[in-house]
Amino acid sequence: MSDPQMPNVSAGVLVDEKDDDSDKNSSNSSSSNGGENSPLIVRHLSMDDQPPRRGRGHSSLVVRSCSKLHRRRSLLIGILLAFVAMLLLLFSSTTTRSSRIIPIEEAQEHYLQVDEGVHVWYRVWGNIDSGVPVLFVHGGPGQGVADYHNGNRRFFDAKDCYVVEVDQRGTGRSMPSVRDDWKNMELYSNISIHLISHDFEKIRNHLQIDQWMVWGGSFGSTIALDYGMLFPESCLALILRGIYLDTVHEVHSVYSRSAFLHNKKRLKEFDILYKLANDHVTQRGKMDLDPDDALSIMGVYENMIRKGSEEAIWNWFVFENNLMEEAPENLLDPNVIDPLRMPEAQSVAFFETRLWLHASLEEPSNLLQRVPRLSHTPIWICQGMRDEVCPPENAKRLERALEKELYSKRNHLLKAQFIDSGHEDTDPVMEACLKESMSQFLEMANK
Repeated sequence: MSDPQMPNVSAGVLVDEKDDDSDKNSSNSSSSNGGENSPLIVRHLSMDDQPPRRGRGHSSLVVRSCSKLHRRRSLLIGILLAFVAMLLLLFSSTTTRSSRIIPIEEAQEHYLQVDEGVHVWYRVWGNIDSGVPVLFVHGGPGQGVADYHNGNRRFFDAKDCYVVEVDQRGTGRSMPSVRDDWKNMELYSNISIHLISHDFEKIRNHLQIDQWMVWGGSFGSTIALDYGMLFPESCLALILRGIYLDTVHEVHSVYSRSAFLHNKKRLKEFDILYKLANDHVTQRGKMDLDPDDALSIMGVYENMIRKGSEEAIWNWFVFENNLMEEAPENLLDPNVIDPLRMPEAQSVAFFETRLWLHASLEEPSNLLQRVPRLSHTPIWICQGMRDEVCPPENAKRLERALEKELYSKRNHLLKAQFIDSGHEDTDPVMEACLKESMSQFLEMANK
């Protein structure tokens, strides 16, 4: 059987030629129409209802044309697939980022072992992938993240910040916790602000955060300053409220009778605090305590607290609470123990007396002397002028020390505001100052 012949193909035009073995009828027909001088029949491919027949001499031409068409089509398909893949990758990335914005109510909780038998609880929320890292340092000492009732949502926008909140060792949900059992106090007899700062650095390394902004108020400002001085390379900035410098002078300004001679209400509250400590020593045949010897009073309380005295724990906690609180409904009665507040009272009473005695008598923090370590750290300070727990003179001393050190440093930011506010961050004026500071920090961080 003979192979079919391929007609000439050129730019979509089909040219018919006579077959060598054409029959006589075809030959006669051709002769009758002029023989060899008869013109070729030319038609466009689109005129055919059926595909043209393939001839011997032209198959390679068609193969080459089809090959080029196939390569061109493959290239177009490849480009289209690459484009689709890029769109899918972009969509996937966008979806992942949005799913990683975690509201504070759904914060992810974790534990990290920081010492033998000591596990620190922390949680993360906000923009985990691209938010500005923030370390929240709670106050007290002895409080925990839960005591703030998710109030940090007022200051840290989940879209802008990657927030890390930590219960300091022995407090809150960290384990073992003094809140769970007063006997756990003995596990933390060596507590210091340096230990707490090193715990934070372990968490930063564990989370693989290069730098974070450190936020702390009250005793949280003390630890924030210490952390910033120990690890300045880890700090983007400090935002501080209610400055406490961890000095003997500050202890005497709060736990001495002479500090309240011009405030009858506070004097009455101090006398209740003093009486329990004085009764404790006189009943053991010792002389009366000097009401202006703050460290001796504190030492007696620490001894009673570490033996589990509920009366001592509650008295200490109430005195501190009522100094901070301005709203009458938040004041506590030293003569009526609230069992729901006792776990918090137990933690605060122990960690306050232990940490302050440690800094006053055993290992001074020397924060003012270490100010040069902050020479490259932007700092915001919000200080209430009506703050009785952390009086404004502390913040002024810190401001003077920073200004002296940073006088010749260009491009360094130090902003201290002394405002008509009390101690708590719930005070509307204090809240506004902190929000302004946070806004200025984010503007700087996102440049």
